Amino acid sequence: MVLIYYDLNRLILSGENSETPYKRATKLIPLHQKGITFLTTTACHPYGKCIVTGDSSGQVKFFDCNFMLLFWYQDLKFGPVNCVSFATTSLFTEKNQSSFTESIKGKAYPTCATIGAEPFIIEDFIVSTSSAFMISVTVEGGLKKIILREHDSDVNGLTTHPVLNHVATCSHSGLVKIYDYESKLVVTMKSFGLNNSIQSCVYDKTGQYIGQLF
Repeated sequence: MVLIYYDLNRLILSGENSETPYKRATKLIPLHQKGITFLTTTACHPYGKCIVTGDSSGQVKFFDCNFMLLFWYQDLKFGPVNCVSFATTSLFTEKNQSSFTESIKGKAYPTCATIGAEPFIIEDFIVSTSSAFMISVTVEGGLKKIILREHDSDVNGLTTHPVLNHVATCSHSGLVKIYDYESKLVVTMKSFGLNNSIQSCVYDKTGQYIGQLF
């Protein structure tokens, strides 16, 4: 998939209608093999600002302003990327610039995919996907954690526990989630995979077992 770059200062006017500008693509830049689903910018070190893209396979890539690849996360395979949201800490504020180099010493930041291999430093971020995942990414150390998983299709099965304040839901996404309907909290969940769509679910009389119909 390519990114189309337009020069807004070079508009081509069509015929006699001078009020209808047509933009002409000045550059086609291949960035992903899959479709690009998200595009934004964020602060980074050492390039000041970088371009962030997400694609339909779940990859998140970072480029400098000349579209040179700096770093990418190819193991975030939780569905097409809908949004990437960055933390707003004091990491890149002016008051910290003088001591910035000292503050990152000894920390396990990844390195840029460049010849210089400088430390690649951005704010921690959260990725949301169309498969109803939210993943927290800690840049230092590369820690990735699923912080939310929901049904990404209609809930088509529901059953209540015979004794406890629990209700179980299931869907064609292959996910079973059990909630405490008084505290509104998730008790547990189990994913059987997208290829195992669940038609319905039911507790047994004792509440010790829950059956699913695939």
